[in-house]
This record gives sequence, structure tokens and C-alpha cells, in this order.
Amino acid sequence: MARPMTEPPAPPAKLPVDIEDVRLKLEQLAAEGRIADLIELVVQLLVGQRDTNTALSVRLANALRELYGRKSQKVSSEQLSLMLAALGDAEQKGGEPAPAPSNEAAATEPGDGPVPQPPDPPKPPRGRGGRAPLPRDLPREERVIQVPEAERACGHCGETKQCIGYRTSEVLDFVPAQFRIIEEKREKLACPACPEEGVVTAASEKVMDRGRPGPGLLAHILVHKYHDSTPLYRQTQQYERSGVSLSPSTLGDWAAFGVDVLTPVADRIFERVVDAFYLHVDDTGLRVLDRDHPNGVKRGHVWSFAAQVDDAHILVHEYHDSTPLYRQTQQYERSGVSLSPSTLGDWAAFGVDVLTPVADRIFERVVDAFYLHVDDTGLRVLDRDHPNGVKRGHVWSFAAQVDDGTKLVAFRYAPDWSSKRPAVMLAGFCGYMQGDGYAGYDAMEDEDGAPVVTDERRLGCGMHIRAKFEKAAKSGDARAAIALSYFKTIYRVEAACKAEGLGPDARKERRDEQSLGAVDELYRWIRELHPRLVPKTPLYEATRYALGQEAAWRRCFTDGRFEIDNGEAERSLRRISIGRKNYLFAGSDKGAERLARAYTVFGSCQLNGIDPLAWATDVIGKLQAGWPLSRLDELLPDAWGKSPATDA
Repeated sequence: MARPMTEPPAPPAKLPVDIEDVRLKLEQLAAEGRIADLIELVVQLLVGQRDTNTALSVRLANALRELYGRKSQKVSSEQLSLMLAALGDAEQKGGEPAPAPSNEAAATEPGDGPVPQPPDPPKPPRGRGGRAPLPRDLPREERVIQVPEAERACGHCGETKQCIGYRTSEVLDFVPAQFRIIEEKREKLACPACPEEGVVTAASEKVMDRGRPGPGLLAHILVHKYHDSTPLYRQTQQYERSGVSLSPSTLGDWAAFGVDVLTPVADRIFERVVDAFYLHVDDTGLRVLDRDHPNGVKRGHVWSFAAQVDDAHILVHEYHDSTPLYRQTQQYERSGVSLSPSTLGDWAAFGVDVLTPVADRIFERVVDAFYLHVDDTGLRVLDRDHPNGVKRGHVWSFAAQVDDGTKLVAFRYAPDWSSKRPAVMLAGFCGYMQGDGYAGYDAMEDEDGAPVVTDERRLGCGMHIRAKFEKAAKSGDARAAIALSYFKTIYRVEAACKAEGLGPDARKERRDEQSLGAVDELYRWIRELHPRLVPKTPLYEATRYALGQEAAWRRCFTDGRFEIDNGEAERSLRRISIGRKNYLFAGSDKGAERLARAYTVFGSCQLNGIDPLAWATDVIGKLQAGWPLSRLDELLPDAWGKSPATDA
């Protein structure tokens, strides 16, 4: 006999796993008349199977997408329309009305009119096609092909034909780079009558004491290692093809020296970035060798801080392909120079050390900004004391628009993902910080236990919120398409604002008119749906994350100077993500710190459209010649690009 329904069923303490055990348990409950317990057991078993199948389906879909599919988060308009149509048909068959997609968004409040749809951003005029002309400023080699002698005489009168012009065509060719040896001869003078009065002219200033790399070679190593992410052993192979043999260790020493020379510039960039009104922040992991770690490698972090410091030039460039040093070695080999990756590594390390003052100055400027973008990414670091020989570090990115409107980005390395690391980096920061839902931001405290960045100065990221709904949609849950349709409306407004070149005030007004209604409807839909979702499913996780980030993300719409996502910091970490696929890991914590400084100077060159090779060649030479630190700002990429600094 079944128990009265007023008495709650007592679920079994532990669910049986074996099928035969399940059968016996069900028979036992049926024989005892415990129907409620039997039903509860069956439901729990079904829920467990459903959750397991959902998790496996998501993992399989992600694995297949990583292996065969696109990595982009973007869902095409056709896919979105099909998902919304399928969702509407399914709900109408079930007797429930389908929710309205954002093509005609619902009223912000009951009784209000529909949210006005923003116009599509204007499309750039289409070109007429055809091949693009070759650059006119490239060196040209003229080859004149004369008419054969037999055809130079007129066939009618026999008179010699006169040249009336040329029919011209162009071929683009490549001449491999060349190494050159600068042989310095110091004149010696002697008096024939007075031998003791001999004199030798003083040696010229060298970039590196008792070192052989010139500023151009040192800059080349730094750019290939840190800007193109080419490992030193690849650079060694490239140099070998050019007939120059340099070990990776030598290149590493030279690169470290170069970064140290540029450190004041990097530090100054950081100062400018963190002094900006608006800062993008992110971080990424970095594996660092650590003899004290059980695996010999620990995980550090490089933080990115990006800022815009020039309102007239909002430049967002994609990073170049990463080139490990061993690839540089192969390239140099083709030029007849044989340099080992270890030599390139030494030189690259030397070069980064030279540039360290620049990198540190960039960091100072970035974290002094009003508005900071923050993010991080992982980095594998060799660590002899780590059980696996490799640990996971993190590279933090800090991007900002600093005082004069220029965009700068600074990176910092952290050996772990502790909230104490970014807290120290951002000590004294008084502006707004934009980032993702990293829990460590809430735990960042200063020496007095006060929050480094209060909740009122935290800005959320629409990209991260949208990405979770994107993941749910790709797992097969069509309901996520409703959220994606609202995001499509919101980002269409952002695209139109950028296409029209709207200033902060006009952009806020446009957002108030066309975006906030969609944001309200999005969260109204999320709050209605979330309680009905199965925990741990992709859509449940997406709605949970969105609700947790609502206050921070809505804050982005309160000021037209704020972006609605942290894309600035996310983009700044791309070069690191590409680079770690090539060089796999950093050799030590010190090497990871040097890498972060190098990314600071070359990332800021990228944001300001500066040729990193020309900049590094000039700045390394100036710093080694004793450039005064009081004039360090003149060497920062933004200032150098406007007017290269003259000699001190």
C-alpha cells in the first residue's frame, strides 16, 4: 500500500549503478508498496542520465567544432532565423506562443510601443575589382627588352625604325634580406720622431658591451621573437641559411638585453595606459620554467591593459602571425647567415632588456588611465620543481585610452592566477575597469583591505555574456537564439555608431533610444526562463552568468565613452595565443616577465600603426647611447610615430 501523499518520500541514500541492481531495487520498492519512492528513484535515474548525456553532447560538439568547425563565435543570420523559426513552430505545436525575436522587440514596459530598430550601418562602397596596384615607393629595377635586330628595319622602305615608347608591365619579386659586417677601423697615429706620442681614436658606442649585434640585428631579433612570436631556435635556423651561426642561448641573451634597454619605455606606456579614462583589462596564462615546482613548470599569467589616448585615431589592428625563433633562423639561412636559435634567444633577451624602461613607462601610463580594459590568458612555463616540469602562468593585458587619446596596451606576467597579482598591478588605480566575470576581481584588495576597484567602477563584457548563449545554441538548444537576436540588435547599434563616427554624447543618446529597450527585454526573458532550466546545461549556465553580470554590463550604457564589451583586451591577447602555439612555453618566470615587457612595446606599436622594426632599431640605439630617462615619453610608440625623437 502506498504511503499517504502528505508524507514526503524518502529517496534512497545512494543510487544503484548496475542495471541488475536497479531492477532488484525497483522490484523491492514495488513489493513493499513504496510507489512514491519507486517513482522518485526512476526520476533521479532519468535526471542523472539526461545530465550525463547533455554534458557528453556538449563536449562532443565542442570537440568536433575545435577539430573541424569554425572557431568564431558568430552565428550567421540564416542559422539564427532557422533556429527562431524552429523554436516558434515547436512552441506553437505545444500550445504556447513563441516569444518575439528582436526584429520587433517587445515594449520596455507593458503598454509601451515597440523598441525602435536601428538602421543597418552604411556599407563601404564596393570597388571595381581587379588587381590592386603595386606600391609606388618600392625600389624598382628597370629591364629594357629591345626589339630583335632582324625586326628593327622597316619592311617597306628598309629605314631603321625609331623608338616611340615602351609597353610596360610589372612583376613583383623578392630579394632576400642580407647580413652585413660593419668593420670599424680606429685610426692610429704616431710621430716618427716621438714614438711615445702615439694616439688611437676612441671606439664608437656599441649597443651591447663586448657584444656583436648591431641595433638593426637586435631589433630584428626582438621583433621576430616578441612581435611575430618566432622561437629563437627558428631564428637560428633562418640565420644558418644566411651563413651566420648563432646559438639560441646567444639570441636569448641579446633579446633579454634589448628588452631591458626598452624597459623604461614599456613602464612609461603602462603609466599612460593606467592613467587613461577607460581601460580594457584581461589576462592569459603562461607556462614558466620553475625549478622549485614539482613539475618543473608552473602557470603564470600575463595581464593586458589597453587604452585609447588619441580620439582622432582609434586604431584597432589585428596582430601579425607569430614567428618562432627557429623560423627566423630559417629565414636568415636563406640570406646566407647561420645563427642558432639559442644565439637568437640570447640576442632577443638582450634586446628586450634594453627596451624594458619603455615597457615599464607604457605600463605606468596605461594603469593611470580613467578607463581600463583588463583580461588574461594562460602561458606554459618551464618549472623543474613542478611534477610535470611545466606550470601554468598567466599574462595579464591592460588596455587603455590615455590622456591625449592615444591607445596603449601593457602586459604583466603573474606566476599564478591569484587575485593578489592584479591587485598589486592595479594598486592606486582610480578609474573604471572593464573585464569578464573572473572571480578574482571581487577579491582584489589593497594593503588596507579595501577593494582595489569598487563595484561602482566595474564594467561588464557583452562579448562574454553573448558567448555563453552562443555555446548553448551550438549545443542544440534553439532557445538560445532568442538571446542572440537581442544581441544582434544591440551590436547593430554599436556598428552604426562607429560607422557614423558618433562622439560619446551622441553614442549614449543613440544607445538610450535603440539599445536599452533590447537590453531590458533580454533580461526580462532571461529572468522568466532561468528558473525553469535544468542546472548545469549550457543554457542554464548562460542565463546564470548573464544575471550575475547584469549590473556591471548595464553600467557600460551609462557613459558614451565606455564600450559594451572587453574586446580591446581580448584582441590584445591574440598575439600571445598565437605565439604560445609556436614557442609552446616560456623558459622561466624571468623569461615570461621579459616576454610581457616585449609584448607591451610591440603591442603599443601595433595599436599606433608603427613599424616595430624601425621603432626598435631607433629606440634601442638611443637607449644604449644614454638617452635621458626624463625624455622617455618621446620614445613611446605614439609620440615616436608623430615625430621621431631627435638625439639627446
